[in-house]
Amino acid sequence: MNKFTAFNNKWSLKYPKPVYNMEKNLSILLKYYDYPEPIRRSIHSTNIMERMNKEIRRRIEIIDSLPTEESAMKVIHLRSAEINEA
Repeated sequence: MNKFTAFNNKWSLKYPKPVYNMEKNLSILLKYYDYPEPIRRSIHSTNIMERMNKEIRRRIEIIDSLPTEESAMKVIHLRSAEINEA
C-alpha cells in the first residue's frame, strides 16, 4: 500500500479521476498478486489484449516499415476487426 500512496501523491493532482478510480478498485487491481508466481505468468500470457498487441507488433514487423501513421492504424484496425469476428 505504501507504493500506491507514493503513486497517489505523485499523480493525483495531474490525473485525479484515473487515480481515484484506481484507488477505489485497488483490491481488484491487485488481485493478480494473490496468485503464486508460476500462475501469474500463465495469467499474464493468456490475456487477450496482450495477445492482440503481440499479434499487431508481429504484423507490423513483417511489413518492415510503414510509410505513414495512417498505414499503421489501418493494420491495427484490420487486426482488431479480425479478432472481433472470431
